[in-house]
Amino acid sequence: MVDLVEDELFALHRLGYPDYTMENIQGDLSLAGHIFLASPADPMITVVRDASVDTWYLAVEGQDDPVDRMADALTGRLPMIEVDELRQASGSQDATPRDLVRLSLGSSQEADENTIEIFTSWLHSNRPEMRGAAMKAISLTQWPELIDKLESAVDAEPDPTMKEFGAVALDAMRRAVS
Repeated sequence: MVDLVEDELFALHRLGYPDYTMENIQGDLSLAGHIFLASPADPMITVVRDASVDTWYLAVEGQDDPVDRMADALTGRLPMIEVDELRQASGSQDATPRDLVRLSLGSSQEADENTIEIFTSWLHSNRPEMRGAAMKAISLTQWPELIDKLESAVDAEPDPTMKEFGAVALDAMRRAVS
């Protein structure tokens, strides 16, 4: 994926976009990442592979207009999964913990009712691994609207391991939104 992004940035440079250089990100062993930088006024592009859910993420950050232009250019050229497809996989009876985490990371910064409904329904699943994944996914969204739902789920959680995991997720979420 990194090579694909690098190739697309080179192709975009030939079309008048900025010239980007790549730097590696040092971090958690489950994460492998690269940052592409041009000038300080240009968007920063981050590509990260999360080994825990076997997924690649692309983030384009910076000022609104240049970010929108670069994001549009890259999403038109790179394989992407739309949030509706992530919702469909997460809402299915065959959903996996990976599906829920991918949905949380693929969602917008603003809460949406469809995704909230999916996450909250999994909080009441008879599958402990899906309850844990829903707790993780909710905490990753950092949507304040879900704090009360996560707190209620943690309070009602019958599995001691999931209860402890949920408490950690809730604490992390509260710190992130405060």
